Amino acid sequence: MMRPAGTPPIVGTALPTRTVVISPVHIVAGAIATRDWRPQHHDRQQCVEVYGLPDIIMNTPTQAGWIASYATLWSGPPGRVARIGFQMRRPIIPGLDLTFSGTIEAAREGEACWWTRLAIALTDGDGIVRTESRALIALPRAGGPQPWRLRGADFPVPSWDLAELREPVA
Repeated sequence: MMRPAGTPPIVGTALPTRTVVISPVHIVAGAIATRDWRPQHHDRQQCVEVYGLPDIIMNTPTQAGWIASYATLWSGPPGRVARIGFQMRRPIIPGLDLTFSGTIEAAREGEACWWTRLAIALTDGDGIVRTESRALIALPRAGGPQPWRLRGADFPVPSWDLAELREPVA
């Protein structure tokens, strides 16, 4: 799944897909790890009877972690997520076959690394987008420094707008 090290990112390139069957453990463990004790992440009966939800739902920090993980599985260890933004369109619940897919939406060569914006979608088995995301990731240039070693002024994150997420997916 990883990209070849040191190669420049090519706009329009599709990232390999990854499918995960969501279990209650994914949702509950993510909520526990992020210290989110709200019942919609662990109490199915309350979700259905009180909140009118179909089941327990995955929380925001867990989704952010999964999206960042998908991006860095593609980039390999040298890739460094600088920004992430996402819009949750439908809840992620147990039993879904959740597929992660993405494309390289934009790329710029910076002084220290390649800045690459990824468009990432999390879709269910019916092809319905559950979450749409944009991630800005720093990739090392051939012979350049590893982005994880850069600090402060040596790691000037571009101010790319991730606001395209406000428009609904067609």
